Amino acid sequence: MKKFFKAFLCAFRGAGRAVRSERNLRIHLVTAAFVTGFSFFYELSRTEYAVLMLTFSSVIALELVNTAIEKAADISAPGYNRLAEFAKDVSAGAVLIAAVFSVIIGVLLFWDTAVFRKIIDYYVSHAAALGGLAVSLAGAALFIFYPPRTNLKGEMTMPMPNEKRYTVEEFYNSGIETPCELIGGKIYDMSPSPSIRHQNISGELFYEIKHYIKKNGGKCKVFAAPTDVKLNGETVVVPDIFVACKPENFDEQKYNGAPDWVIEIISPNNVSRDISGKCALYRSAGVREYWIIDPMCNKIMVYKFGDPNTVEFYTFDDSVTAGIFKDKPEPLTICINEIL
Repeated sequence: MKKFFKAFLCAFRGAGRAVRSERNLRIHLVTAAFVTGFSFFYELSRTEYAVLMLTFSSVIALELVNTAIEKAADISAPGYNRLAEFAKDVSAGAVLIAAVFSVIIGVLLFWDTAVFRKIIDYYVSHAAALGGLAVSLAGAALFIFYPPRTNLKGEMTMPMPNEKRYTVEEFYNSGIETPCELIGGKIYDMSPSPSIRHQNISGELFYEIKHYIKKNGGKCKVFAAPTDVKLNGETVVVPDIFVACKPENFDEQKYNGAPDWVIEIISPNNVSRDISGKCALYRSAGVREYWIIDPMCNKIMVYKFGDPNTVEFYTFDDSVTAGIFKDKPEPLTICINEIL
């Protein structure tokens, strides 16, 4: 039952993020609200209202699907990709077709000059109603163009950077005391302190990986945050967990180069940064495998960067094999729910 309700929570959370990030979706919602309000001037039947609600829901649902496809395409192909562009165009075309037909349905249901005059006369003769309409229009404009972004720091974009560009050496000598990362020469504040669940997952994963490496030998090392990883001359990141199999790349302060395996455990305020921003960053740097663990929805995304690049999706009930150890006599397989 808990999983059942959590699935609904994730669905509502996804819809809320889409509303906050997609202006077109907010336009559809505002249009639906105003059309519904003006529909009371008409004597619509139940069937006509059913058609109206079905029209609204179709356009809004397709806009949500379009948003999901766009984000998925951005994750799987951060740079230009012809097939990703094709997928985006097709999904946008589906929304356009639904929107055009919704306008046609609206004209068929509401085009009545007598009712138009009735609406105008009503607002002319009722100053309070006219004022309410004006306030509603102003509120709708604010909602469309200036959506609420409470608790969304870093969710849809990377956290706001310090605009000055730094080298790695300048970054370490900057004297900044708050936790931060250097990405592309810009300093980004890291998320607030992680949750207890986040830390519990991180600790147990670290233990499982460390125990496996000690048991099976080899030169790989596992480290947990806060341990710096210098990917290049302008980028230093702090993964939640990483495994590096080139011990000669460590110095006294950091690991230099791309780790073999990186694990990030996302929080509500770093979703976009870890899923899209860091995914592209790790892939271009040469990371072999990247796990994104979502404690809020009990999901795991596993990216294997190679030829070809692949992405796999799991739940916390699934046993997931670490790709970098899959050819060992005893591969490392982890089930999150079993280690918690």
